Amino acid sequence: MFRPEQGSSADRALAGGYDGPEAFLDDLFGHAWTDNRRAILLVYSVFGELSREDRRAVLRHDAALVGRIERYIRTEAGLPDDDPRAAVVANLVVFPNAFVPFRDWYTRDVSDEVIRRTVVDGVAAIIRGLADEQR
Repeated sequence: MFRPEQGSSADRALAGGYDGPEAFLDDLFGHAWTDNRRAILLVYSVFGELSREDRRAVLRHDAALVGRIERYIRTEAGLPDDDPRAAVVANLVVFPNAFVPFRDWYTRDVSDEVIRRTVVDGVAAIIRGLADEQR
């Protein structure tokens, strides 16, 4: 059901492909909310009807994405491997990927740019705050 992502935002971030968390998050959310919007809606809508194997594939895909984002956050913020906040923030980053497409009915009068800027700026502030604590 899922193929490994080639050159995903998280992979580019781990390779140092972004100038700060805002650029990374903007690309990640922009891709999820435009290119992957329909796929995200479909997967979450039919998840309960998927075969056990397909549900596991979805969960593996999600866990791999969270793991890549967590590694990026650890690197960007300079967090040690045993700091659980990187995992918390990584899951916080993944949540809007699905949440925003499902909230179209509520945000239809708000531009996609305003939504993206607001979420990007908020999450980037969290990451920068973690980095500031490490200095």
